[in-house]
Amino acid sequence: MLNEQQALRQTAGDSRPAIDQTINAVTARIETLRSEYNDKDGAFSRYLTSIRPNDRDLYLTARKASEIYPRIPYYIPGTKETGEFWVEPGVTDRGEQIFGFKFIDPNASVSKVRLTIDMSSEDIQETQRALLKLREWSETAHQNKVRKAFEQRVACFPVSECPPDGETVTGKSSTELRFNIYEDGSTSGRIQRNKGRYIEGYNFSIESGLLLQAYIAHVNSEAKLDFRQGTQTKEDLKKMFR
Repeated sequence: MLNEQQALRQTAGDSRPAIDQTINAVTARIETLRSEYNDKDGAFSRYLTSIRPNDRDLYLTARKASEIYPRIPYYIPGTKETGEFWVEPGVTDRGEQIFGFKFIDPNASVSKVRLTIDMSSEDIQETQRALLKLREWSETAHQNKVRKAFEQRVACFPVSECPPDGETVTGKSSTELRFNIYEDGSTSGRIQRNKGRYIEGYNFSIESGLLLQAYIAHVNSEAKLDFRQGTQTKEDLKKMFR
């Protein structure tokens, strides 16, 4: 995941500060895990190389890869309720890639999934880009000392179902990413599901949004590899080893 973000940084352009902050967060997580591993690893080999072959490729499915990422929190404004994001990759019965963008309530006693938004590969990439845009707008707000309540749409899909910004339309459903500024100058992001005239929203900090975009990038990358592995033919493999 760190390698993916470092590669993205090379072509990030205006989004480079956001990528840098994401890299810092992921690096901090790696250092924590490394410290925990070193504390537990008391046995060392006396050889510098392995005695037996150890280059076996232990396959990890995209779904399992999506589960082991650091937990990323959200909160429901106006309540004390919080939860975690989980992006579950899959394939439909028609053979198309799909991502279940899930809002998890880890403390629920019945169903831990509050909401699932089915997203296409294009939708999930649009979500990632919008999360980077949130960080850019947050910086602009802080640089200009904005301290007025304000919100604005960053992205919405599917476009044909999206109502005008700030409105709702009966009979149409869509997903929005929104940017919020509060009167104390703080900023946040929001993933909003429009269900006709009913609105369901989940807010998150800008820092959580950055980690979420890195998570999405990683899951999308793993899902593409998983999808290719599942659709490869013998002829495809022959082309790889010429």
